Amino acid sequence: MNIKQMKDIRRCIDYLESREDIDIEKLAYCGFSWGAHMGSFPCSAEERIKAGIFISGCLFNREIFGWAHRVKVPILMINGRYDSTFPLEESQRPLFNALGTPPEHKVHEIYSTDHAITGYVNEMIKVNLEWLDRYLGPVNR
Repeated sequence: MNIKQMKDIRRCIDYLESREDIDIEKLAYCGFSWGAHMGSFPCSAEERIKAGIFISGCLFNREIFGWAHRVKVPILMINGRYDSTFPLEESQRPLFNALGTPPEHKVHEIYSTDHAITGYVNEMIKVNLEWLDRYLGPVNR
């Protein structure tokens, strides 16, 4: 992630902090594909992010490897076993294993599908909501 993108993320969080209807103590990062691949940067460098969800992400280059070790927040990774963009053994598992998050606070959900998690939207939504409830608490209604 380049410096400009990280500044944008921080500015967005600064704005969220200014709003009375946002609980900044319950902030999560969620990225899909490239956003999940790049998620190690904000999840390690931005202390206001309390949890992360990486959907169809991977370890694509050495730069990400170094940042992944710095991630300490709870991380849920969701991937497709048959993802031809980011193959399971070559790029998904290496990212998951590189994360510095303690093992009891990281989960790798693997569905029998492709990069787009085709056919598993309901399951993915359910596991995302359970993850966020577990680490950020239930939503106030």
